[in-house]
Amino acid sequence: NLNKILCTFCAILMVLTAFCVTASASSAYQTYVYDVYGEALYSPDAYTAISAVDPKAMGLDVSLENPGDMVTDPDQNVYIADTGNNRIVVLDRYYKVNFTISEFSNDQGVPDRLTAPQGVFVSEPNEKYGKLIWVCDTGSNRIVVFDEFGNFQRIVEEPESSLFDQDSVYKPVAIAVDAYNRLYVVSSTTYQGVIVMTDEGEFTGFIGANKVSYNIVEYVWKNYFMTKAQREQQASFVPTEYHNIYMDPASFIYATNTIFSEYDLLWDVAQPIRRLNGIGNDILIKNDRYPPIGDLYWVEGTVEQGPSKFVDITVLENDIYVALDRTRGRL
Repeated sequence: NLNKILCTFCAILMVLTAFCVTASASSAYQTYVYDVYGEALYSPDAYTAISAVDPKAMGLDVSLENPGDMVTDPDQNVYIADTGNNRIVVLDRYYKVNFTISEFSNDQGVPDRLTAPQGVFVSEPNEKYGKLIWVCDTGSNRIVVFDEFGNFQRIVEEPESSLFDQDSVYKPVAIAVDAYNRLYVVSSTTYQGVIVMTDEGEFTGFIGANKVSYNIVEYVWKNYFMTKAQREQQASFVPTEYHNIYMDPASFIYATNTIFSEYDLLWDVAQPIRRLNGIGNDILIKNDRYPPIGDLYWVEGTVEQGPSKFVDITVLENDIYVALDRTRGRL
């Protein structure tokens, strides 16, 4: 089931990238919570790792290189965006290779191939389409669509709109598709929010634009002490883009953001996890004393011991959501 897949993903991440597990947990799979005083306490294990699946066990001749995304379908097949190897790896429920997607013939019948794909999504069959595999072909600035067997279907090119910055480059890194075949795309160079398109690539708008993130000292210095010439040479403060998205069964989008001021986390200003409705409002319920930010303690200004950075997220039953913390290699 999905719980086992999540555990396996965590194990794969531990094996492949050798993240260092520090702070309160004594082992890679130790579960802990925070009490009312913010102190870490060990708790019964939320998950138990059953195995570690490496590329050899999967049956891959070439090991994964910088995998960027992973999703599952209702049949428990696993889809991995193997970014460094320019391919999508499809595993069966036993984590054995079904097939890979890398080369294909495009709409003109010309040989084509994926280039550094960073995102993948599998849409459930509906009246218009069967089950489709949607790939963020990041290096080629496009979305490429395949059927459930890996056969090429079509290419969704960069959307056109006057709302895009003239100098921006379209770099899709994450995608979700709802029951009405609307596409929700995160572009790593687009700051207006999640891009919404029709299944044919027609741009319909943005939702969930991030708030502007800046350091207050930099803001005061720029606006009150710099000359006009100096200000013109500085980059403007712009909202940051999302890192990844996931669509729950009710078609709400869970989005993660990894670029923020760490001083904004405890005050629920950074909002690294959001649940967006159709008009882009954050409707994530927050009943705890602290907002959902992961670890409550970190070393300021550091990367390996800094705040939690959620690079992926999924939703289980009863609206329980699980986020992947890149900083510490934890769920």
